[in-house]
Amino acid sequence: AEAGGGMVTVTCNGARAITNVKVNPDLLDPEDAEGLEDLIVVATNRALEQAAAYEQEQAGSMMNNILPGGLGGLLG
Repeated sequence: AEAGGGMVTVTCNGARAITNVKVNPDLLDPEDAEGLEDLIVVATNRALEQAAAYEQEQAGSMMNNILPGGLGGLLG
């Protein structure tokens, strides 16, 4: 997930563990560390939200495949 128009990118896995953080070097201003910290928090929260949404989507898909006679459609 990104923040600041792609200036900060955070990647997480399905276990919701952060696996990578990339910061555009243009943001490395010692006078504005708080701005960078805010962007990292935003990107991290977005990455975790996307992981949770993907997990929910996959769980719904599995339930649709498990339930008999089209009952899977009731869940998703």
